[in-house]
Amino acid sequence: IIAVHGLNPRSKKDADHAWDTWRTPPGPDGRLWLRDDLPQYVPDSRIFLYEYNATAVYGHDQDTFVGKANELLEAIRIKRDNIEARPILLLGHSMGGLLIKQALI
Repeated sequence: IIAVHGLNPRSKKDADHAWDTWRTPPGPDGRLWLRDDLPQYVPDSRIFLYEYNATAVYGHDQDTFVGKANELLEAIRIKRDNIEARPILLLGHSMGGLLIKQALI
């Protein structure tokens, strides 16, 4: 399972935004359901949180959206190198869903 966060409108640090997308309430005291709840429903899964610069319009990142999609694919390829074949479930929030779609086409 690979969770891909969405747009970062408040220009938080990339890691903070990636975690806060899946955490309620936001911040270090929040409950990260990907880690705290999901494993009891899919106990044999490996769960990854993909972090990328999602400040888009507000940031200074010069990469294109297609470039970000290619980086996602490369990160997946690297993690799966020399690993047994397993299904992949991509979970996207907001712009993360669009990034997944771009990576698939």
